[in-house]
Amino acid sequence: MLIAVDHIDVRTPDFEGTVAYLTSLGLREVRRLDAARGSVEMALPGERQVVLEIRPEAGAESAYIHHVAFALTDLGTVDTLVSAGVSFTKSKQFVPATGRTVTNGVDPGGMTWQLTD
Repeated sequence: MLIAVDHIDVRTPDFEGTVAYLTSLGLREVRRLDAARGSVEMALPGERQVVLEIRPEAGAESAYIHHVAFALTDLGTVDTLVSAGVSFTKSKQFVPATGRTVTNGVDPGGMTWQLTD
C-alpha cells in the first residue's frame, strides 16, 4: 500500500543556486549524497516532511520535477500492483547511494512515478 509522498526529485542546471534559494525559503539540508550522485536532500523543518532531492543536470534548460516517489508499507505492494496489471519501467532496484529500493513507472502523460521502501 502507498502511505505517503516520500520525496520529489528535482533536476536543475544551477545546483548551487537552487540549493541556496531553497535554503533562503527555510528548507534545511537533510543529507548530502556521495559525489557520484551529487545531490542534496532538503526538507522543511519538523518531523515527517516531504524531502526534495535536488540533483544537478547541466544540460537542462530549467529546473523540473523528474519524479515523485511514494513510500510503501512493503515491497510486496509492487507485486500486487503488477498482478493488477500495472506496468513498471524499473522494478525493485536497490540504489546504494540512497539506501532505497525503488520501482518506477511512467503514466500515459509521460510523468515518472516512483515507489520506494
